[in-house]
Amino acid sequence: MNRFIGSFFMSLTVYSNVDLTRRNTMGLNSRARYAATCLTPQDLNSLFEIAQRDQLKVFPLGSGSNLLLHDWIDGIVLTSIDRSVEIEGVRVTAGAGLSWDELVQITLANNLFGLENLSGIPGTVGAAPMQNIGAYGVELSEMIIGVEVFDFVKNETRYFDREACQFGYRTSHFKVYQAGQYFITKVILELKRHFQPVLAYSDIARLPKTQTASGQSLRSAVLAIRAGKLPDYNNTPNAGSFFKNPFVTQKMSQDLSSQGLRTYSFDGRFKVSAAALIQAAGLVGIRSGGVRVSPKHALVFENVGEATLADIQDLAARVREAVHTQFGVQLEMEPQGYVV
Repeated sequence: MNRFIGSFFMSLTVYSNVDLTRRNTMGLNSRARYAATCLTPQDLNSLFEIAQRDQLKVFPLGSGSNLLLHDWIDGIVLTSIDRSVEIEGVRVTAGAGLSWDELVQITLANNLFGLENLSGIPGTVGAAPMQNIGAYGVELSEMIIGVEVFDFVKNETRYFDREACQFGYRTSHFKVYQAGQYFITKVILELKRHFQPVLAYSDIARLPKTQTASGQSLRSAVLAIRAGKLPDYNNTPNAGSFFKNPFVTQKMSQDLSSQGLRTYSFDGRFKVSAAALIQAAGLVGIRSGGVRVSPKHALVFENVGEATLADIQDLAARVREAVHTQFGVQLEMEPQGYVV
């Protein structure tokens, strides 16, 4: 059972021995030594004192998507309950605890555009900059002005502008250095007043003009595409895209193209679909224990019954080895892992 430790301020609550099974979309059985919710800077200052006193690491947790949890997390799992949104002109400041898709809806309702292609991505606003979420030709880093964080090493609130965030393909400064140090509290975006659809991605480019004529119609189309391609974690637990689309050399791109695999240019480099590689290697549907490669989308690992972290690690290793053996391409995992 969860044991209530106390409320140190109105918005800071701490529990011990907390079940996280329903707080990660992969549905992994996991417990944390402590779990806390926070809202204000004072909450974070108090939590810093607790973490320092008991020599505990702090692990940020949003909605638990794109995340792999160990069965026991010996530290404080911390969740923001700040769901605030402030709009000044085209600048939007959102609290880390807000659902990402809810932010997309709010911006469209206020005639602010730029996030349409990122509709339907699970997770919270605070988690979004961690891996620089992206979909259908758009990345979050294109709209971010800055990120506000609490530093659990220096016990202070800090601000990172876009350059300091060091965004890359599904990564950022926070994903590399987050463990026990940074807790994202707010995200600041700069959007547009005039709708300009981004149609570079093939599935979007094929849409009829009526579905890309407005921000809301494009959002609806993106949601429909996602629903048609990706398994719903509410019905089949999964952590979303499991591997990053890998960069390859020009020669490798030519070799893969000769084998019927489409490659494309990205920032002057060549990329190939990880899902296409997995499918071409004949790995769709293979299983390890309670986890399998989804028949609906080769990039997704599904929990089909009591999957463990060991099952996932084994399946990931088998997929990576098979793809490397057949195509010479190394796949890199996308989900963050809390394994201590």
